[in-house]
Amino acid sequence: MLLCRADQRTPELMRRQFPEGFKPWRSLGLAEVRALIGLFIGMKSAGAIPRDLAQQFGPAPQLRDLSVYIKWTKDKSSTFWVSTAVNPECGGQGSGAPIYEIRDETLGLYQAVKGGVQAIGARSSNLKPALVLNSPSLSGATLIGLHHGPVHDAEVSFFTPIPLSIVSSRGRD
Repeated sequence: MLLCRADQRTPELMRRQFPEGFKPWRSLGLAEVRALIGLFIGMKSAGAIPRDLAQQFGPAPQLRDLSVYIKWTKDKSSTFWVSTAVNPECGGQGSGAPIYEIRDETLGLYQAVKGGVQAIGARSSNLKPALVLNSPSLSGATLIGLHHGPVHDAEVSFFTPIPLSIVSSRGRD
């Protein structure tokens, strides 16, 4: 899968000051991310979710609820995701900024099924967001994101850091 990110930081600055890659402003640990996403796909164990996040979404949230929350949250200090896009226009954010390509052939699209995930070949619904994972199970995934609906929505939000090992500079667009 190939994704893009517009970011004002230069490749040199990223290597020097952000060797862990692109991280959300509010970083969650991998166990917290898995538990949080599990909440949205009907998994019962939500013990590791920070209380303030769990309270934001109520007792039985869906991935669509998470997508709406991400789309409407403007205070970047509370964002627990990194925005990427399926194209170099980066949802209109790429004007003049360095563009980075994120390439990982292990990333795939998954739909929520009762208590887990199931691979899908391509987006098939205009309404349902899909998970982006680098493993066929949430418990094995270390890269965890959300591809927003509708089908042609350019945004993919990652809840885990995006390591520099899968990032390359595309230059400025």
